[in-house]
Amino acid sequence: MPLAEFKRKLRYPRFHETFTGQVFQGKRFRRPFGDRFYLILEPMQPDGWEIMVKEIGRDENLARLTPPFHFVPNPRYIEGWHLLEDPSGCATREFLAEAGPANPREFIFSPEVGTQIAGPHAERGVTPEEVEEVRRFGRGSLTIEKFRLQAKADGCPVIEWIRFSVQLEGGY
Repeated sequence: MPLAEFKRKLRYPRFHETFTGQVFQGKRFRRPFGDRFYLILEPMQPDGWEIMVKEIGRDENLARLTPPFHFVPNPRYIEGWHLLEDPSGCATREFLAEAGPANPREFIFSPEVGTQIAGPHAERGVTPEEVEEVRRFGRGSLTIEKFRLQAKADGCPVIEWIRFSVQLEGGY
């Protein structure tokens, strides 16, 4: 085995974790997993959360290359209108989509994001092969189990809270 591959296996051993959580409007959820990572639900304004994966000591969102990238809502974002049976009443919904992302929210991540893949000075978009390389390292699934919405006059509800379960697996 080449030395570089051996070092990666030592630094990022295989992991498989499952847990549950709850988060309230405007609050951040953060939980460690594996030996070096955090799953974070980062509050978005005016409401909702972004699913993020971060490595200890880095600011990079290692899940930012989760497809799709254009024309439909990305599963990393959790917004009130995503949870409506009929989101057409929310005029500000992304891409005027007929539905939000599927539940569970599937996402991918890798410590190579921001270093070897799509780094801060990247001069081109990410390739399908690079997305597959990210997927090979880490996969996650967040299932929204329960939630409470608060109606707003504009038809786009605010999420008061969500309860969820998460499955994460990956490593080298």
